[in-house]
Amino acid sequence: MGGTTSRLRKSGAIGAADAVTLVGVMIVAALLGVAMLAIGVFGVIHASTADVVTLPQPVAAEIAVEPKSGTTTLIEGTYRMADVAVAGLDAAPRALLAVSHGFSTIMYVAVSAAVIVLCIGLLRGRPFMPVIRRTVIATSGALIIGGMLSTGLLGFATMEVADALNRPEFPLMANLDFTAPLVGVALALVALAFSVGEKLQRDTDGLV
Repeated sequence: MGGTTSRLRKSGAIGAADAVTLVGVMIVAALLGVAMLAIGVFGVIHASTADVVTLPQPVAAEIAVEPKSGTTTLIEGTYRMADVAVAGLDAAPRALLAVSHGFSTIMYVAVSAAVIVLCIGLLRGRPFMPVIRRTVIATSGALIIGGMLSTGLLGFATMEVADALNRPEFPLMANLDFTAPLVGVALALVALAFSVGEKLQRDTDGLV
């Protein structure tokens, strides 16, 4: 890391303190990417082969209320989510869970890769390169498509489990989370901004 910082200082691309920070971010992003990949692979294997599988399950169970008093009192409440451990899952929900884990893993790894590529561009003093824009676009697509498929498949899996359990507190419904697709849409706009930055960078290079 010291040699990299020294070369960057000589080239004038970036300051030493910023270079150290960016290298640290790259290391953290790489470690997180490897960790999420390992966790994702374990999740896929566990969902496919384990005798007992734990998954988040929408529930509709009432919370015990308290007798009224002069202080703040719980009048009504309902549990909406629970982690349930289920044995004897059929092949269909197992496959849905496994593929859902796979798409989630792709999203996390894509984000880690995008952070590393962006850090490399910043270290070189050229953050607006075509490869960075393409990486951001690919990450955006991974978050939008992977996020929708991951949450959708998990929702179908929980509905299959609820139907198999046939208990009144487990309704046939899916808990959908669209945070990742929304972040992907935001990244798509960032990619457009990078296109403008590329043009400005080319114009600046032509003036030097």
